[in-house]
Amino acid sequence: MANQEFFEGLSPEDQQVVRDAAKTAFDHIIEYQQGLTEASLEKITADRPEVTVTTLTEEQRAPFRDTAAQVEETFLEIGGPRAQEVLDQMKADLSAAAQG
Repeated sequence: MANQEFFEGLSPEDQQVVRDAAKTAFDHIIEYQQGLTEASLEKITADRPEVTVTTLTEEQRAPFRDTAAQVEETFLEIGGPRAQEVLDQMKADLSAAAQG
């Protein structure tokens, strides 16, 4: 992690090294997190069989998606001058994670 001023002070080659490293780290984190989620869920269900785990269907997720535009609008209102950039990056990261 580095601030923008430091990053912009790097040579184009070094900036690309940082971008490549960040992408590699991101890919690893996504894979690790998926494994951690699965292992945690297995442990919970093994230790507490009375716990019910519910995975929502696409139809059940729809109301949450329907309100996403309102949440984004509020975030942009209160998020400051870089809120749009943060939101765009988050969407790009989610898209990349979904594509695997």
